[in-house]
Amino acid sequence: MRLHLVALPHTQTTRDYLSCAYTQKIVKAGKMFTDAGHEVILYSGDENDAPCAEHVALFTEKERSADWGAGFDTVSSPLRWDSSLPYWSRMNERAKNAIDARAQTGDYLLLIAGWAQKPIADGLSIVQQRQVLPLEWGVGYEGIFSEFCAFESYAWMHHVYGRQQWATGRFYDAVIPNFFDRDDFPRLGHGDGGYLLYLGRLVHRKGVEIAWQIEQRTGRKLIVAGPGALEHRPGYIHAPEFELHGDPDQLEYVGEVRPAARAELIEHAHALLAPTLYLEPFGGVAVEAMLAGTPAITSDFGAFTETVEDGVTGFRFRTLAQAAQAVERAGSLNRHIVRQRTLARFSLEAVGPMFDRWFTDLDDLWDGGWDA
Repeated sequence: MRLHLVALPHTQTTRDYLSCAYTQKIVKAGKMFTDAGHEVILYSGDENDAPCAEHVALFTEKERSADWGAGFDTVSSPLRWDSSLPYWSRMNERAKNAIDARAQTGDYLLLIAGWAQKPIADGLSIVQQRQVLPLEWGVGYEGIFSEFCAFESYAWMHHVYGRQQWATGRFYDAVIPNFFDRDDFPRLGHGDGGYLLYLGRLVHRKGVEIAWQIEQRTGRKLIVAGPGALEHRPGYIHAPEFELHGDPDQLEYVGEVRPAARAELIEHAHALLAPTLYLEPFGGVAVEAMLAGTPAITSDFGAFTETVEDGVTGFRFRTLAQAAQAVERAGSLNRHIVRQRTLARFSLEAVGPMFDRWFTDLDDLWDGGWDA
């Protein structure tokens, strides 16, 4: 397949932007699709680490940093999914022109930002003539527009269907989980650090305060990593939506961590805590932990019901007491089994064939569709 893969305007497609799950998904997709033999044409900023047949730069780092600063803080400057905003309209217009010059009949246009990227599909005559199909291939958001979507979980697909008030399914949609590079987590962790780990944005909806309650109930140290702290010191974290106070020896904030440091934190953790309050479309941090053999302790709703095998690769809880029990039971899980089961489900090698099958199903649409 020839795949036109369009990135996002707020980051470069490099590993420097680990905190944006969508950006990292695009970077890993370049490797996964290329390794599968697809021809990937990537449209992103002028800095890129993702493997592809052709990289088309749609904006410079100077332009990106003028909008977002030197880096990108997903808490203080969240990406707004609104195509009328200057950074979207500029990138969408450039993407439309670049794709128009390269697209061929039978290609797929891979978009990952819903309505924010809809103007690209709307502005391409080759799409309107049904010679190229626009696919929303990583739906973890609500604002879908395409006839063909791959959702990150069944929980999220059904949530979006409900939001659309659809009581009828769509046969050419798919559920394909997020995917991870085993090289990012090369070792089996042993949990010898003994601490609990919270890894993610410091916002109320991610359940940071619940993670702190679990620490207080169990007495295990909590390490918090991720963007969003306004002020911190041992035993104290101040974020825009909350403050945590505690024993300086029991609460540590390490900020946003680079890939190698992230993997090391996970390997030495007794367990990862992901007590998200909302319905997670996927919740990749739980899978990242399990890839290193570290059990994930999560909420019992959203995509976690599909990714965390209760009592096998981690635990899901409904009450604080259950969460504390899960922390104590985490040490009894076989970390080797946790790692192997997670690799078998969420590695690039495991998920790549799911996309191949979806592309093949869609390819029948050129030759009769359902009756092909």
